[in-house]
Amino acid sequence: MSTERIPPTLAQQRLVNIGMLIQFHLAAIGHLVVWLWMFYDPDYQQGKSDGITEIFLYTGIPISLGILVAVYIVFRCLLAYANFGNALAFMISFSLFHAIIMCFTIIVPARLIIPIVLYSIARYHYHTTWLCAQIQARENEEPTYVW
Repeated sequence: MSTERIPPTLAQQRLVNIGMLIQFHLAAIGHLVVWLWMFYDPDYQQGKSDGITEIFLYTGIPISLGILVAVYIVFRCLLAYANFGNALAFMISFSLFHAIIMCFTIIVPARLIIPIVLYSIARYHYHTTWLCAQIQARENEEPTYVW
């Protein structure tokens, strides 16, 4: 039976790339919008803001954006070096975990629904392709007879 790595099809790669574009670029734009919104808040400009605004503005949002970039790099490395099916399973699990953790906001889980669905479709089609290849490899094996 064949244990070679099956490369993803072009359609599967497109699904994953569109999902990553939606997941990470919308998040980066959201971080930038929140940062600008907090920076140009009239209370902050007049010096009337509390310390929580400064904490979010100068540490929270940059750290969160750094984590976002790190997760993007991890996902890209998984897709490049790991088995495509296993990488997608990790990406789906991590995105679901992130959506559950951030369920107190409506934006993050709603933003993650589309990438999770796209990753799931790509994983389903990859898994069926892998199963077909395994079945084909079994059928092509020559039977061994014991005399």
